[in-house]
Amino acid sequence: MHRKVHISFLGIGFGHAMRMRNIAATLKDKGFEVTFSSSGVPASYFTSLGLKGWCLEDFKYLWTVEGSFSFYKLISRSKNLSSVTYHYLEKELSIIGKVRPDVLVSDSRLDALLAAKMFGIKTIAITNQLRILATCARKKRSIKWLENLEANVLGMLWRTSDELLFPDLPPPYTISEENLCDVTAVKGKEKFIGFLARNGSHPSKKTEELVNKMTEKRRKTLVFAPLSGPVTTIRPVLNQLVIAAKETSNRRVYVIALGQPAGLVQRSEIEGGFIYNWCEDVQGFFSLADVAVIRGGHSSIANGIIYGKPMIVIPIENHTEQYANARKVHKLGIGRMAELKNLDGQRLTDGIDTLLTDYSFASNISSLSKIANQMDGVKYTVDQITKYFN
Repeated sequence: MHRKVHISFLGIGFGHAMRMRNIAATLKDKGFEVTFSSSGVPASYFTSLGLKGWCLEDFKYLWTVEGSFSFYKLISRSKNLSSVTYHYLEKELSIIGKVRPDVLVSDSRLDALLAAKMFGIKTIAITNQLRILATCARKKRSIKWLENLEANVLGMLWRTSDELLFPDLPPPYTISEENLCDVTAVKGKEKFIGFLARNGSHPSKKTEELVNKMTEKRRKTLVFAPLSGPVTTIRPVLNQLVIAAKETSNRRVYVIALGQPAGLVQRSEIEGGFIYNWCEDVQGFFSLADVAVIRGGHSSIANGIIYGKPMIVIPIENHTEQYANARKVHKLGIGRMAELKNLDGQRLTDGIDTLLTDYSFASNISSLSKIANQMDGVKYTVDQITKYFN
């Protein structure tokens, strides 16, 4: 008997793709037939893993050439956005009609969820964003009221799923607190399941030997900087990381991962470090790093917490979700937020020095890491899927 699961995930950046990869791999190991639908480079990456899937139209116009999120461009192209949204729903209806899965897993894709409901298919919804924040700064009451109204409208749609899972820690530790918590429409339906990263996996022997060589048998500290997100958002941060690496090459090694699977896997050397176009052993480098420099994506922060690494979080400019995540990192005392507009090599160096010398960061992240590793979001999700076949 074929047991079919279709996974539909948001194709903006690699955060959604990597956590769904963990779900897909576990399901395949258990003998499930897995298909997927997404957009952009993440969809191509899933295809390279040998999974059958469909690549949808990409939201390329969300980003400026300077590397920031553009809410204005999103609104100004609302006609095109409506067209793409309709196309997504239409496409998902077609895909689901062909695949006829037993269960659909939707990671931040309402269109796929609604399409599956039309076919009467069991649905598991995963999201870390119910509330779409209007601005990156703290807001006036009137704006918060509108955000809450929008969140409850979307919440009513999300709760139509058979399971509504939040891939985050429960309050008061929730990273996506501003985006997820206190939405009345989903009360009693939602379940905090922990992160969907690979909990505490060990580095490969090859990675461990490489890090020992890079750091001169750990005489130098290791900074791991996985730069997730579209290419245009990576360049401004990469430039400052290269400067910081050069300035501290006598005491520090930077490993920078660009998250570009279409590029060469081989690393290139810079003064004070190395750059990977694509790094397969992200978890391995996280586990061996002394400190992490990351964007404000939920998955990157989750990895930092799981492996207990103090972090500098550099949110994509104007990306409200990432700013909210970075604020929570600061609130929890597990890292520091650095805004791109104020970022330079020296500030990066100073920030890393603070994380390594102020032991409160290490203490706080260690405590939170223990909480995170007691929860296994991947296992919980797969168990919820499996129960529909019992």
